[in-house]
Amino acid sequence: MRIRFHLQNGIYKNHWQIKNNFNKLLFYLEPKNQFIRLTDCVLINKRKTADKIYSGSNKTVCSWIDFRDYELLSKHYKFDIDLTKISYNPKKSPFWNAKSDSGEVFDLDDTEFKILYLGVLDGILGVYGSSIETTSKFEGILKNTN
Repeated sequence: MRIRFHLQNGIYKNHWQIKNNFNKLLFYLEPKNQFIRLTDCVLINKRKTADKIYSGSNKTVCSWIDFRDYELLSKHYKFDIDLTKISYNPKKSPFWNAKSDSGEVFDLDDTEFKILYLGVLDGILGVYGSSIETTSKFEGILKNTN
C-alpha cells in the first residue's frame, strides 16, 4: 500500500490518501483526528520530478510512502520514544529529509523504516520516525533513546 498527503482541491484536500496497490482502492483520512502508525515503510521520491518542482515547475505527485500495514491511533497517543520530524516539500528541498540536532540536513529518499508515525505532534503535522525503528543506513541521524 502507499500513502501520501493529498493537496488537490476538493473535499479531501489536506488529507492522507491511502491507496491499495492491488485493487487500486483509495480512501482518505483526516490527519488531525488520529495518528497513523505505518509498518515496513519506504520513503519514495521521483527525484527528476522533484528537481523540476524545486527549480520552479508546478507541483505534481512525486512522493509517497510505501508500507505493508497500518494502525490508527488516538490523536492523544503518548509516545514512549523520541521522534524526529521527516519532511518533504519539493519547493524547499527535492528529497525526503530530516535535520540532525546540529542542523545538518540528510537525504532520506529510499530509506526503510520498521515504523513511521503520521499525525500532529506538538502542533506540527508531519511524518515522524525514530532511529530505533529504521532498517537503513541512516539510523545514526535520527534521535535515539538508547
